[in-house]
Amino acid sequence: EQCIIEMVNQTSCEMFGWTEEEFIGQNIRMIMPKHVASRHDSYVARYLQTGIKKMMGTQREVTAQRKDGSTFPCVLGLSQCKNSGLICG
Repeated sequence: EQCIIEMVNQTSCEMFGWTEEEFIGQNIRMIMPKHVASRHDSYVARYLQTGIKKMMGTQREVTAQRKDGSTFPCVLGLSQCKNSGLICG
C-alpha cells in the first residue's frame, strides 16, 4: 500500500502528539487537514504513473495537523530513496 508510515522519530511524535505505535502502519494522511488529505492519494498516484515531480526534491510550507486536530505551519521536503522506492519526508 502507498503512503504508509514505516518509521518515525521521537521529535515527530512529540510535535504531532501521536506515539510511534500509533504512527507506524498508518497512512501519512493522518497528519494532514481533511481538505488536503482527501486529494493526497491522487497526487501520489499521478507521480507514480507519470514520474513527473511536483513536490519531490523540493521544500514547501504546508499545513500539518496534530492528533488533537490543531494545525500548524510545517516545512515539508520529500525525496525518493534510490533503489528502494521509499519516499522520505
